[in-house]
Amino acid sequence: MEEEAKMENNAVSLRGKKVALCVPDRIKHLENAIKWMNDPEVTQFVTTYLPVTRDFEEAWFDNLGKEREKNVVFAIETKDGKHIGFTGLHNINWHDRTAVVGAIIGDKEYWGKGHGTDSMMILLSYAFLTLDLRKVRASILAFNQRSLKHAIKCGYRKEGVSEKQYYKNGKYVDEILMAVFKNKWILFQNREFREKGELTFPQDICPKCAGKMKKLARPVSRSEYRNCWRCEDCGFETELTEMQK
Repeated sequence: MEEEAKMENNAVSLRGKKVALCVPDRIKHLENAIKWMNDPEVTQFVTTYLPVTRDFEEAWFDNLGKEREKNVVFAIETKDGKHIGFTGLHNINWHDRTAVVGAIIGDKEYWGKGHGTDSMMILLSYAFLTLDLRKVRASILAFNQRSLKHAIKCGYRKEGVSEKQYYKNGKYVDEILMAVFKNKWILFQNREFREKGELTFPQDICPKCAGKMKKLARPVSRSEYRNCWRCEDCGFETELTEMQK
C-alpha cells in the first residue's frame, strides 16, 4: 500500500489506494458531520441514538485539538478530495500501547466499494508504524455484516461477544469485540496486501460472525458441498471458493 504523509495548510494527509486521511477541518467537514450523524441509515451502525445539534458538533470539532493525546481523528476523503467519512483512534493508552478504533463512511454512495477497508489499513499503519501502538480494538454490532467483513479483511480477529448489549432497530443486539495486534498485522499486511495487491478473505474466519471456521470431512447441511467449512460459533457453512470472494 502506498502511504504518504505531507503537510498542506497545516493538515497531515495519509494516502492509500482509494482515500486519504486528513485532519478534520471545521469549514470543510462540519456540515457533512451534522448531516450524517442525524441520518438513521448511517447511525444504525453506531452506538449513537440521540439527535446531534449544530452546537454539539461544533464543540466536538473545537475539542479535537485539546484531546489529541487520547484521540486522533481524521476525515476520510477520496483521491479527488470528496469528503466521505471519519475515522480515528480513541482512548489511546500510552502505557499499555492500545487504542479503540472508530470509523464511519457517511456518504452512502461509497458503501461497499472498498473505501472503508482502505481507510482502515491506512489508520492501522499509522497506529502501528508511527505511534508504535501494539493493539487496536474495535466494536461492531452483530448485524453490521459489511463492517465485520472489512474488519476481518484488515486483520482483526474476534475476541468475544457482549450479548444483547445495544438496543437497535427495535431489539437488543450483540456487540462483537474485535482486535488486531501490531506483530500479526504486519505479517498479515505484508502477505495479503503487498504481494497480492488486494485483501482476500481468510478462509478460517467466519464471514457472518468472525468466529473460527473448521474444515469438515462432510457438510452438515448440504451434501453437494465438496470443500466445506463450518463456523464453530454460529454454524454457518460454506465452500472455500465462496469464502475467497
